[in-house]
Amino acid sequence: MTAPPPIAADQHDPVFSRRSALKLLSTQIALAVAGCGKPAEEIVPYVRMPERLVPGIPLEFASCLPLGGYGRGVICTSVEGRPIKISGNPRHPASLGSTDVFAEAAVFSLYDPDRSQAVRKGGEISSWQMVQSALVGRFAAWASSGGEGVRLLTGPLTSPTALLQIDQLKQRYPKLIWHLHDPLRDVSAERGAQTAFGRAVTLLPRWAELDVLLTLDADPLGPGPAQIRNARGFSDRRRVRRDTTTMLRYYALEAAPTLSGANADHKLVLSVDVIGDVAIALARALGADLPDPRLPPDVAHRIAAIARDLQQRHGHALVLAGASLPPDIHALAHWINAQLEAPLTTMDPVIP
Repeated sequence: MTAPPPIAADQHDPVFSRRSALKLLSTQIALAVAGCGKPAEEIVPYVRMPERLVPGIPLEFASCLPLGGYGRGVICTSVEGRPIKISGNPRHPASLGSTDVFAEAAVFSLYDPDRSQAVRKGGEISSWQMVQSALVGRFAAWASSGGEGVRLLTGPLTSPTALLQIDQLKQRYPKLIWHLHDPLRDVSAERGAQTAFGRAVTLLPRWAELDVLLTLDADPLGPGPAQIRNARGFSDRRRVRRDTTTMLRYYALEAAPTLSGANADHKLVLSVDVIGDVAIALARALGADLPDPRLPPDVAHRIAAIARDLQQRHGHALVLAGASLPPDIHALAHWINAQLEAPLTTMDPVIP
């Protein structure tokens, strides 16, 4: 017996053949490509062409992004009025040409689908005219009472325009109370500086002059307004150069893992209480009249070696205390840095 002749694909299944499958696949691909493209829109020429805007040509401009009240200089790339990229401004001392996750994510906030698109009252869409109408009567009452009972809540502000507007508002309503709130505010550091210097100050390390760094449960490379500046300074001092004879040596004492501790030459995991005792032991090694904290023998041996290293690099050594430590330990860290003549620059804090 001979085998029957092969049946063509189209004859075998006239409803869904191989040719039909290929046609269907090409149709789906075309629909997918069309769905990924820009929506159809009518192109109309400008009646008045905006200054410096050329269709299809990106425009770069300098700006500043606030974080914790501090500004970080950035360069924004915009296409036809739509910002698409954030880069660091190499001429700004807080960014030095780099960005962090907060700066990179800032552009997404402009296109957040959950961002409010209109004024709302009780969940219903309203208008700015309704807001003004609702406030007219209250303005008259505030004027007669001097703004008694009016509260203004903001985060840390450094904008001269915003500060001027708030000052004018307080002059108009003398009894108005202005509240400043920062959820990431380091109260321990502020109170420690108040104890050490008599006023709250912010300290900025001069990384180019540092040879030895000790952090007491601090994370200078972690998230914060100074993260970009600290990361650039730290990486520059960790890079071997021909014009430098030494590289930054870093000791980290921490109670929980941090980004800074992951980059340390020597890391010691201790509880917060023991880290406070370490600060006392360091101060005693530098001549402070304090009681012996009675550290464990192995920890005491390591701390003695760190203290000798700090003293040998007098003028080029720095001790940083973290937010988990109490104010008196922060004040003690300031005393230690004063004895070491640590390279630090002081500036007024954002929140007075």
